[in-house]
Amino acid sequence: EPPSVERVEWEHIQKVLRDNNDNISATARALGMHRRTLQRKLQKRPVSR
Repeated sequence: EPPSVERVEWEHIQKVLRDNNDNISATARALGMHRRTLQRKLQKRPVSR
């Protein structure tokens, strides 16, 4: 069964976050979303490293 859209989004956010050295503002800019939106998404799930 293919991964859910939420799962794919979460994995992409984690990759971009790592690529930006865990910088939330830079990651939000790279993803084209507001920093606060990204923070809310990150609060919903634990960060897996």
